[in-house]
Amino acid sequence: MQRLWLLLPLFAVAILAAVPGGVVIEGTLHSTPTPGSTTPVDIRIQKGGLDYFGRLLIQAPEDCRLAAADLHGGQFRWDERQHVAIISWLKLPDAPQFDLQLDLIVEPNAAPRHESLSWEFSFIRNNDRESVRPTPLLFDIASGSADQEATELDAPSPGVVTARRTWSGLDAEWEAS
Repeated sequence: MQRLWLLLPLFAVAILAAVPGGVVIEGTLHSTPTPGSTTPVDIRIQKGGLDYFGRLLIQAPEDCRLAAADLHGGQFRWDERQHVAIISWLKLPDAPQFDLQLDLIVEPNAAPRHESLSWEFSFIRNNDRESVRPTPLLFDIASGSADQEATELDAPSPGVVTARRTWSGLDAEWEAS
């Protein structure tokens, strides 16, 4: 039994080492968006042992767009044709973990439905480009009616998603599982 306790820290270190660069990405949507609304989105990046180049691509639904609020020195660009936000750093922030704040802007004519924000974080490690694709952040676009809004206030807030990885030999990239 005592040997098992000695192996537990070793197992934890092995798990952290299995994630490329120790990178973990979590996202939270503060409330349920409605047509014509702006909803804050927080993204927490634990950069592990990375110091330099990083790029985060965030795919948004067709009738939504993202706007930058706080990027910790990152450069923001919105690709209107592909509905992708691109945030890049030549040198990542010094802190081992940092939070990005974005705004999800939903067009007034958006239909109520289930949606997601999918993302990919790319970085350079040992002179090779690697990527982490966390599980998408799932959310609902609710109707703007008063009855729906009252129901949404009682609903639980969306959960946090965390990056996990598996190796895919087909495309030689790390993917979420």
